Amino acid sequence: MPIVDGGTDMVICKSLTHHLTDSMLDRALDESRRVLRSGGHMILLDAVLNKQRLAGRILWKLDRGSFPRAEEDLRKRLEDRFKVIHWDKFAIYHEYVFGIGVRL
Repeated sequence: MPIVDGGTDMVICKSLTHHLTDSMLDRALDESRRVLRSGGHMILLDAVLNKQRLAGRILWKLDRGSFPRAEEDLRKRLEDRFKVIHWDKFAIYHEYVFGIGVRL
């Protein structure tokens, strides 16, 4: 991103992670961490894969995102770079996670 190190207070990642390969996601999270100031917030909202949800399994077959991840994988990737101060899971058809991480 054309933003200086520590140049922003917040990064929002919405409905993106399931479109990225593992290496692309790692680079995006690393870059998000780089541009956040100390104490800045990383907001993440995305659908996650839960094989127990029939509606979700059907929707993943139709979704253009090729890299659905389990909740645990997405949370670990966030925790590897940020202090997670909020994590919530909810379902409509897909199961979703909403997480907030802080750059220390």
